[in-house]
Amino acid sequence: MLSRPIVWFRGFLLILALPAGICAQERYRDPIPAITRILDAPVTPAVQPSNDGWKLLLLEQPGLPPIAQVAAPELRLAGERINPRNNALSRMRTYSTMVVQPIGKGDPRRIVIPWHSRVGNALWSPDASRIAFTLVEEGGTSLWLADAASGAIRMLSGPTLNGAFGPPCRWMPSGSALLCLRVPPGRSGAPEAPTVPSGPVVQESEGRAAANATYEDLLQNPHDEALFEHYFTNQLALIPLSGNDRLIGTPGLHSRIQVSPDGRYLLVETVHRPFSYLVPWARFPRRTEVWDLSGTVIKVVADPGLQESLPRADDAVVPGPRAISWRPDVPAMLTWLEAQDGGNPATPAKIRDRVLLQEPPFTGNPVTLANLEYRVRGITWGGGKVAIVSEQWQKTRRARSWMLNPRQPGGAPRLLSERSSEDRYADPGTFLTRAAATGPVLLTSKDGRFAYLAGAGASPEGDRPFLDRMELATGKTLRLFRSEPPFYEEIQVLLDPDLGRVLT
Repeated sequence: MLSRPIVWFRGFLLILALPAGICAQERYRDPIPAITRILDAPVTPAVQPSNDGWKLLLLEQPGLPPIAQVAAPELRLAGERINPRNNALSRMRTYSTMVVQPIGKGDPRRIVIPWHSRVGNALWSPDASRIAFTLVEEGGTSLWLADAASGAIRMLSGPTLNGAFGPPCRWMPSGSALLCLRVPPGRSGAPEAPTVPSGPVVQESEGRAAANATYEDLLQNPHDEALFEHYFTNQLALIPLSGNDRLIGTPGLHSRIQVSPDGRYLLVETVHRPFSYLVPWARFPRRTEVWDLSGTVIKVVADPGLQESLPRADDAVVPGPRAISWRPDVPAMLTWLEAQDGGNPATPAKIRDRVLLQEPPFTGNPVTLANLEYRVRGITWGGGKVAIVSEQWQKTRRARSWMLNPRQPGGAPRLLSERSSEDRYADPGTFLTRAAATGPVLLTSKDGRFAYLAGAGASPEGDRPFLDRMELATGKTLRLFRSEPPFYEEIQVLLDPDLGRVLT
């Protein structure tokens, strides 16, 4: 057996044999200029057209994020990744510069943002005269306002916004204020991890198979639950362009806020316990309510429980009301979908989905707009008289779209298209929309006769993007544009259908 001094002596020799620089702190070094030019090359800016169709907001972003941004702390909670320093998503795309570019005559106007800040989200005002944007800073997320004509900016709210669930602000339909999610006033410090666990983490099985996808960044223990509640709890606040802010309701895990088109009501979705260690927050219990602007609950629309064992089939959905929203083309009308097979595609049923409507004061029975044989994939509302409903059944690959009259609930719909969802050659395209106060509305000509579709235009020669005009009364289409070689052009926005102004 070796004596203690010999063991110590060998360890000492081993330390001396290590290279002298192995413990030194290296500094980041720049690559050669040729590689630097590639890495720092400007990225194609994001483009947001204004609601009036006469201006573009160009959002420029750096080629690579700085080291300070990459090295920032990150918490992974309930399927999201946030930066605890600014209470915002840590992997969100941010921008370094904003430019207002007139379409047609006029010079571009650069909006200068404060030094060492990053633009998180930017929103045109309803009248396209202003731009509200958030600045993601080291110590928080703030709200600012820019004048589209002059480029002048001013701060509306300090770094108190809560962007853990995503973009924290949206315009009120009047354009006189913004509705935002804030960090609750007087929030204390984040809960510290216990030095000694209070008990074991227990997960129980109900004795039956329940296949689930593998998710990242889930809650793992009671401390994670406490952190989730701490950072994701927010307070609704109405922030006017001039005057004092006003808090609405009480703090909660408000994950989605939608304002009715007339600005009188709020649709508020709130996450609540019990939480889960198997699925992300989007499958936690979420209560959806209608509030007035004082925060009073007018109606509870839905409150589904924890969703840990949904069927794994492609056409499986949550039982009960889902896709709850305001119709964007009328002042205040709720709409939602409801599965008639319990959300399980293995259950035989002639009707799979039902489209429901409800008007204020939201006390009577909802009205059935349509019954669908397949799962509803989307609804495009068209100004009160027209709604386009698309449905699909993944097992048979059948896809159909219908035209409905929302003023005649239960009326016979008109079939617009039917095909295999895998037949790209027969794809009629997607109906184009225009931005409304609280959501997209079907884009039509001024007289309401025509709607417009854009698609990839798959063909034996490759994709040839197109723009079609459809006469709503007859369903007949006329091709207005098709990309021709050697160029490849896609329709981005139809700025003015009557004047033929298109952004490609």
